[in-house]
Amino acid sequence: MAESAPASHAFPPYDPRRAAGRFTISAVVGAVTALALPASLGTPLRLVSAWDAAVTVLLTFAWFIIIRADSNETCRRAAAEDPGRSAVWALVGPAPPTLHR
Repeated sequence: MAESAPASHAFPPYDPRRAAGRFTISAVVGAVTALALPASLGTPLRLVSAWDAAVTVLLTFAWFIIIRADSNETCRRAAAEDPGRSAVWALVGPAPPTLHR
């Protein structure tokens, strides 16, 4: 029987269930959109259209995750996708009391 992957590596790196996978797919959609539009539209319009397409795909992935997640899944994802939480507490914790208002 194969060993299961650790919780932080439950999916392959470019699986859409991981942030890197969602970003990669969105970036590819944006690049394809920019290249598919005719040059006669001009570079600014092609770049904005590519950005819009990539963001639409990324937000669609996010909403699929949000809609299907229960409270346990939400807690698991929040803990796994917050690598800077320790750094934030290290910076905010020792702040003078006047900054905590």
